[in-house]
Amino acid sequence: MSFHNPGAWLWICLAAPIAIFYLWHFTSRRHEVATYSLWQRAIARRPAWFVLRFWLSLAAQVFILLLIVAALAEPYWKAVFDARRNIALVVDVSASMSATDGQSSRFEAMREEAKRLTNEMRRGERMMLVSAGSLIRTECRLTDDQEALLDAIESLEPTDGSTRIRQAVELAQSVLEGQSNLRIIVLADGAFPGAVELATAEDVQMVLFGEGAPNAAITRIAASPDPIESGQYQVFVEVANFSADDMDCPLVVSVEGSDPQTVVLHVPAGASVQEVVPYTVAESGLISARLQIEDGKDGLAADNEAHVFVQSRQRPVIKLVVGASQTENAGIAAQQTKAAVDQIRNILQSNPQIDVLDVDDASPTPSGAITVWYGQVPNQLPAGPVMVFEPKGSCDLWDEAEDSIKGQSAAVKTASLDSPLLSGVDFTGVVVEEAARLQFKIAAQTIVASASGDSLYSTIERSEGRVVVLHVKLAPENSDLTLRTDFPVLIANAMRWPTPAWESHRAAATTDEVISLAGSDSKRSLRSEDAEVDVAAGQSIALLDRTGVWKLPTSKGENQGNGQSVLPSNLTNSSESDLRIRDGAKSDKLTPVEPINDQPLWMLLIGVAIVLLFVEWCLYHRRVLV
Repeated sequence: MSFHNPGAWLWICLAAPIAIFYLWHFTSRRHEVATYSLWQRAIARRPAWFVLRFWLSLAAQVFILLLIVAALAEPYWKAVFDARRNIALVVDVSASMSATDGQSSRFEAMREEAKRLTNEMRRGERMMLVSAGSLIRTECRLTDDQEALLDAIESLEPTDGSTRIRQAVELAQSVLEGQSNLRIIVLADGAFPGAVELATAEDVQMVLFGEGAPNAAITRIAASPDPIESGQYQVFVEVANFSADDMDCPLVVSVEGSDPQTVVLHVPAGASVQEVVPYTVAESGLISARLQIEDGKDGLAADNEAHVFVQSRQRPVIKLVVGASQTENAGIAAQQTKAAVDQIRNILQSNPQIDVLDVDDASPTPSGAITVWYGQVPNQLPAGPVMVFEPKGSCDLWDEAEDSIKGQSAAVKTASLDSPLLSGVDFTGVVVEEAARLQFKIAAQTIVASASGDSLYSTIERSEGRVVVLHVKLAPENSDLTLRTDFPVLIANAMRWPTPAWESHRAAATTDEVISLAGSDSKRSLRSEDAEVDVAAGQSIALLDRTGVWKLPTSKGENQGNGQSVLPSNLTNSSESDLRIRDGAKSDKLTPVEPINDQPLWMLLIGVAIVLLFVEWCLYHRRVLV
């Protein structure tokens, strides 16, 4: 036996004043009465034990005090106390737990087992609940409150993320370090990496759910534009078969508002098949790939559908305008201009996805066209995206200086290698002997700078359209830029950059990927068709553990038409799609815990004290006569 509160034994000192009061002899007076002889005969008839009544009462009072002090010290049987467990219950809430091997899902079977273990807790035992999905969450701290634990278990929901059981077990071990009689119980399906090692761990008991249901899954999806047809995309889809038998998997590729296209894939057992499906896209949106498999042949629904965003591509139109030459030697300048313009025209016309309009300045510009200007520029640049080669003269955006950049001052000093304009272009090796010096009237960004600090390649952001300016003189005696093999790449980059892509979408994410969010001072929500995630004010990252198409609020405001971006979230983790229990992983049999009668000893002590107090009161204070 031991005591929870041994300091309470100090109250036993109260026995001293009790004894003093009992042994104190108060002064009394002697009186003679006429019935003295009668009293003598009455006292002589009293039993012998009556003489001991005084001392028995004192002993009873001291013993009652002893019982009360012992109750305050909270005694307990050490063997019973040591048998109380501190349990860490780790539950798997990953995508594979949503699989159906029978009438109910693995998750529901796991939830019922968790409730059973909670209801079997003995008085004084404690349990903590940890869920292991894409994120490891402590659903309930270590407590002996069964109602709180049952509420936490009831509130659990399966996710579409991968499982991190090993990390969750390590978390439980660190939290419960130093606790006596520690038990770690894992409720999972065994269809995760490391299940065999965890099943053989001495300090972990693992209960497995599921029997290895057959399953087919979309494990990869991507879309790339067709190099020839501007309105067509090549949709790449990989389908895996995690079953013991071959499967015929109808794959349906569709875009909202368009007719779906179905391809039947024969996928051998334990293998995967890749398929490229050409699909015509009229408008920007989501391409969806969906497997249509018969009931009973597919155990998990979350990996049967995947999405990828594509941008509709209208055939771009390039308006090529050649300005007048203002050099003194017009003949040589005209030849150099014609050679440079012909090279640029040939590069543009060699791209089968664009149309080149070779017109003059007075011709109307088609809607959405990119104006490519060579040489003399007008006083007012037209609205829309503009690309200017070898600018001459001043306009509303810049003034041309009287002297150009020449000689060593024109040599390339720095280049912004992270700019999309220089993707695949080695501008640091370009030889430049002369370039136009411009004094910009509005903010301009330097992509390539010369030794003198002037710009050789610049960009301007304006509301009417982006502007790209190449200051370098393209004649062979002034630069070798046109002679380089990456000059066509430079022009292709310049044609793509002035027309920015629609910014209200992102590349497809997976359920294990952390995404970045625009900053906000208020609370927001991320929403899909059947789920919602709250984002706290100031939070800039989030993890989506559900598949589907999510709408993310942007900095422009959630209620505005362009204030949301679209993010498809796919389950492409093959370890979660493989519902087969890993070889070597076995389920431990948990022996039912028998309830024990371990009522607190202080209650028994208080009961004995009350009974003894009643007996002492009857025998002494009531003056029981015999």
